[in-house]
Amino acid sequence: MEKYKADNYNNWFYNQSSEILRLYSDNKEVYFKYIPVGSFSRNTNTWLWSWANESSVEPRKLKTLKIKEFGEKKKYENLVNDYFEGDEFTGWELTAIIPNTH
Repeated sequence: MEKYKADNYNNWFYNQSSEILRLYSDNKEVYFKYIPVGSFSRNTNTWLWSWANESSVEPRKLKTLKIKEFGEKKKYENLVNDYFEGDEFTGWELTAIIPNTH
C-alpha cells in the first residue's frame, strides 16, 4: 500500500480472466497481477475461499488450495472449510496467516 500509494487512486477495476487489478486516477495508473483468495458477502456475512467458488473464472484460483493444505496440517477450520460466517475483516485476517502460494 505504501510503496505504490494505493490509497491515492480514485478508481479501481479488476479483470477476472486476466487477473489484473487496475488502480487509476485522471493522471496516473498502476496495474497489479493477482491471485484471488476469496470473497466476503455483506448480505450473508460469509466468507468463501476462491478454490471453492464455482462462479470465479480466475485461472490461478486453484493455487490457493495450498491454503487448505496448510489449514489441514495446522488443524485450522477456517482455512479448511470453504464457506463460513465472518465479517468484513475475515479476509484480511485469514490472508495474513497463509503461506506463500506462488
